[in-house]
Amino acid sequence: MNKTPESILTVASLAAGAETTLATAGCDFANLTRAISMVLAVEVTYGASATDGLTISVWPLIEADNDTADSTAWATWDVPLTAGETILLHWPLEEEILPLPAYVKAVVKNDSGAGADTTATSITIRAIVLEL
Repeated sequence: MNKTPESILTVASLAAGAETTLATAGCDFANLTRAISMVLAVEVTYGASATDGLTISVWPLIEADNDTADSTAWATWDVPLTAGETILLHWPLEEEILPLPAYVKAVVKNDSGAGADTTATSITIRAIVLEL
């Protein structure tokens, strides 16, 4: 069995109210074709004046191709805010995604309002996939 974390989204900074897309540079597929379970982990540094956290959306895909993504997010997760701090959290187990699609990608939105020092930086989302 293999349980290796792989980065599926890396964003250097995301301004207040901004959101990535499936086509954003650094947004990669997690291949779940041999997976029996998956956990997501997010690491982010919030600006000192951030007013709200991040929202992570998981998008299932039939193939490793953005054109095969569902038209709406399959699941979302609100990442809590700790202004001025770096946090690392795993997707809560009570929100486990089953059954797994063939591929997933993640999109992230900075829910903070506009203002000085509300940018989220060093955002990394990792898929930790347990494979057969």
